[in-house]
Amino acid sequence: MESGPAVILFAPAGGELGSARASPGLAPGLRDFGFAVCPCPDLRHLPDCIIDAGAGSCLILAGTPTQNCLAASLARTLEQGLGIVALVPPQHEQAMIQVLSSGADTYCVRGVSIELVAAVLSALLRRLRQSAMGRPSPRWSMQEQGWVLAGPGGCRVPLTTGERAFLDALLKAPGMRASHDVLTAAVNAAYGAAGKSRQVRQLGLLVSRMRRKCEDQGAALPLHSVHGWGYMFAQGTPAA
Repeated sequence: MESGPAVILFAPAGGELGSARASPGLAPGLRDFGFAVCPCPDLRHLPDCIIDAGAGSCLILAGTPTQNCLAASLARTLEQGLGIVALVPPQHEQAMIQVLSSGADTYCVRGVSIELVAAVLSALLRRLRQSAMGRPSPRWSMQEQGWVLAGPGGCRVPLTTGERAFLDALLKAPGMRASHDVLTAAVNAAYGAAGKSRQVRQLGLLVSRMRRKCEDQGAALPLHSVHGWGYMFAQGTPAA
């Protein structure tokens, strides 16, 4: 990845910058201002782009209003600390309201100068850095041979066979994200190895149970669903 603050440019085909009529100058212009620009061609690639960009990065939404809202919602679910700037049509107040409600931090009217977009990004990144400096970094780990999930604030959650297998497979997966099929197979294999005939069919129930256990101890489990695909452990730095 290029040096400099990381900026993900979400510009899908058919979007405001993804179309043939769109200006191609935003990415090189931002690079001239010292940003490391990572193109993101569609929603499917957005989780990987967020992982590659790392903490303290920003996302520019340059699709249609509908595409931008979907991307903002997904990105905010995956990474709470991500800075999100939406490019919106001029004199389109409803698009501004919708994308802010979906998770964007701020917006720029489409067609403004690259200098203004760069200034907005710099201000947002500065605020994110200041916020991160005053916020403790939560750390989660699997302890006692993986049978206890330990979290911030002294949270210690005992795990069932299925929950242990689910978390073990997820935390060992690239980017700590795995598909429903991979996670389901891991849970079913664990039950088989333990001599149990149980087969998990709905991972959502298993995840809900783990969330409740953590909430009972005052901690929010940083486990997020990637719609239609799988799950991602998105906050903190889990340790084996």
